[in-house]
Amino acid sequence: MNLLQNLLRYLSWLSIDVVLGAMAGMLFFEKLFRVSLHWPAYALLALAVWSIYTLDHLLDIRKKTTPFSDRRTFHLKNWKILIFFLFIAGVLGLIGAFWWFGWGKELQLTLGLAGMILGSKLLIRKAGSGWMKELSIAIFYVIGIAWLPLLRTDSADLVWQHLGFFTLVCQFGFF
Repeated sequence: MNLLQNLLRYLSWLSIDVVLGAMAGMLFFEKLFRVSLHWPAYALLALAVWSIYTLDHLLDIRKKTTPFSDRRTFHLKNWKILIFFLFIAGVLGLIGAFWWFGWGKELQLTLGLAGMILGSKLLIRKAGSGWMKELSIAIFYVIGIAWLPLLRTDSADLVWQHLGFFTLVCQFGFF
């Protein structure tokens, strides 16, 4: 039992649970919007989500005013190896995106979304408060997991109920 608890703790500290949740969410939107995504889409999403969450945790440990939890202590002790893996994930993500998407509309729009996420992260870090960070995480999380299914859906399959549901989920951060 102790081995299982330790494994689950490390999966949580490394945000693997968030990655799996994002992949399940994208599968939900894939089915909702009646599109077909292949494994590279899920691999790229996993790399992106893990990278964003790991970068956020690494930035959080630099704050001296934030109380340290077990997760932050883990990131503080292992920051060098985490930065190495973050670099590897970023390189693999960029290479994989160019390989799978090519320099097309999907990649360009996705890079635009990535820029919006980073821009809001920097803006909130400089001028925002905790609730703004949490709200932006919820909104961008849902947009991120629905992004490819939305881009690939046929406009005939986009009914107002789907868009209404998507808007509600983004508005309230449910999922």
